[in-house]
Amino acid sequence: MEGIERIHKLLDELAEVTKELFPDYSRISADCANDGYRNFTVLKWGKGETVETTKRRELFQQSRLNAKDKWEEDRSPIQNKYYERKGVLLKDD
Repeated sequence: MEGIERIHKLLDELAEVTKELFPDYSRISADCANDGYRNFTVLKWGKGETVETTKRRELFQQSRLNAKDKWEEDRSPIQNKYYERKGVLLKDD
């Protein structure tokens, strides 16, 4: 499956570039809808017993509604305020 191998290579490249920009990230998430919607999120997770108690911080989050739109501004500060209100914000090192 040549196409799947290409996707794997692109995912490896995405992880590599993300590591360069955010060396202490825990996970990345990319959503790509067939109508052009895109969302890219970089997270850092702490250690915890459950999702409810695990501290986390969004390092970067950006999306666009369709292929004609521009990417919006980084929305991670908004998400981190939410995490702070919920008591699960991972503080900066």
